[in-house]
Amino acid sequence: VPTSGYDADTIHFIDLLKKNKKKSYLIVDNWDNLSSKIVLDNLPDRIAVWGEQTKMHANKIQNINSNQIKILGSARSELLFSKRHKNQKPRYKNYILFLGSAWAWNEEGVLTMIDNFFIKNKINNLQIIYRPHPFRQRKTIISNSWKYIKIDKQLYDNKRKKFLKRSWPDLDYYPSLIQNSKFIIGGLTSMMVESTIFWKSYLAIGFDDNFSLMNQKNALKYFTHLEGIEKLPNLKICKNINRFYKDLNYIMKNHIHKKPSKKIKINIDKKREFFLSGNNSTYTERLVADINKFSKIF
Repeated sequence: VPTSGYDADTIHFIDLLKKNKKKSYLIVDNWDNLSSKIVLDNLPDRIAVWGEQTKMHANKIQNINSNQIKILGSARSELLFSKRHKNQKPRYKNYILFLGSAWAWNEEGVLTMIDNFFIKNKINNLQIIYRPHPFRQRKTIISNSWKYIKIDKQLYDNKRKKFLKRSWPDLDYYPSLIQNSKFIIGGLTSMMVESTIFWKSYLAIGFDDNFSLMNQKNALKYFTHLEGIEKLPNLKICKNINRFYKDLNYIMKNHIHKKPSKKIKINIDKKREFFLSGNNSTYTERLVADINKFSKIF
């Protein structure tokens, strides 16, 4: 069963199978599910995780034996891995992608700072595509003063000026959106790791926004799954709001026209594997092989 680590169905599923002397196999859905949700008091017989980091979380936080944990990667990332060596048709022209996160921090304030930077520097032929988190924990407020920023059309009807109904986005949409961006700015979200699949330079917001307790500085400080994330070679974390324009200027000058070399790509892949596995074979192949080893049913 796929699980987010806190849903009641997972708990009942394990209990029911144990009572009937059957085995349980859990597939962890998201990066932080084993470290920021509940501690399972009734453990599965097998659990599939994203990478070496989440294996550590399963072992040290959830108290699951190492031989019961399998590193598989993420099912939703399989499409990204399959598309990263192919040229995807662009959904927008000449854009920087801004990725929001679920926490209720002041993304709009950072976007206004970026917009002001573009206005001041009279930047031409470049736009910011803002993709709020589909399940953001506060209402997204769009500023009428933004000149360079557009809301991603998968989430927002620009003609009617209305957000579309909250639903799980089509995964086929992501490869082109990520691949064709010049670089990415955004929050500390799982898409930060998934963007690394395409070796994209990422300027992460890690500062106090002077607005919310749920700001990115506190996320970076207290979320276990974010420990060590700065080791990703393509990632730069801005930890001070007063340095943001300097960091933005740096990434504009050094990464907007520069593509990573083969050597850099190999290094990024190597470091990403700790957080999200996926360099070898497909997720489906890895899953089927492990289920067969675990249950002998195929």
